[in-house]
Amino acid sequence: AVGTWGISNPRTFTLGTLPETMETEPNNLAPQAQSIGVDSLVNGVIQARADVDYYAVDLKEGQQVVIEARAKRIDSTADIVLTV
Repeated sequence: AVGTWGISNPRTFTLGTLPETMETEPNNLAPQAQSIGVDSLVNGVIQARADVDYYAVDLKEGQQVVIEARAKRIDSTADIVLTV
């Protein structure tokens, strides 16, 4: 971006076609899990150093899904751990 004070630092970002949802707090405990849909994307925010977020997805028996964290690929320093 170019503005009054010059050019900003470059940042990586992505564009997609999936429906997007913003993380909503509180979702730090399993009973507070945020419900999300299959074939969707969640934009999360790290609130604290050891932030834990829970999500719930309705699946049918035998249904397979791919879960992916893209923090590193969009130049984030976050160290994401996914546990299913």
